[in-house]
Amino acid sequence: MATGQREETQEQIGEGSYRRVYRVGDIAFKDLKPYVEKRLFGFRINIPISLYTSYKLLIRDYNLFEFQNYKDIISQIPEGLRDSFAKIFVVAPKTNGKGSLSLCELVCDANGEISKTMWEHGRIPNPEFWNRLDELEELFLRKGLYFLDPSPMNILVKEHADERKTPVFVDYKKTPKTYPFRLRLRVRSFVQKRVRRKFNQLREQFHPDYASANL
Repeated sequence: MATGQREETQEQIGEGSYRRVYRVGDIAFKDLKPYVEKRLFGFRINIPISLYTSYKLLIRDYNLFEFQNYKDIISQIPEGLRDSFAKIFVVAPKTNGKGSLSLCELVCDANGEISKTMWEHGRIPNPEFWNRLDELEELFLRKGLYFLDPSPMNILVKEHADERKTPVFVDYKKTPKTYPFRLRLRVRSFVQKRVRRKFNQLREQFHPDYASANL
């Protein structure tokens, strides 16, 4: 290695059904898994990820699909709310030609630590956090930006130096477009009720005053 160069180490920081998330320096990247393990007639088989998602969801590359969702969403988000969405910079093919990598913003707190998920953080006694989440919920419903699974594993709690906390979405996959064969998701009233229910579940789990306010 040439003098002055610094070797960056790769650290896994998350994992979902189809992808693993790594940190390299000040960048996060989502790496498509090579296959999905399923049971067939009592045997475990490995199905290539692109084949599986193409068949089940009509999506060949989950990273490219999410990148397009992100661009569609962020184009409709006011500038003052965009810090609640982790940036996706680019999606590029792997050097081995198998799948892709999605290069994303690494969301960190004021102290430099990676921001925790809502699940890791636990109860959040911070009015500004919940005001922002309320504002985003209403914006999503008004604009038809339907996040079907605002999961506590996919929303980070970014902590600022002045003790403010901001919700930051880091996953943009699950929208009605993700499930082309679920006809109910084409019905606006059904989707809106589902979105409302999911956000209320977040409040029930993580808002310290939500239960007492709704007795």
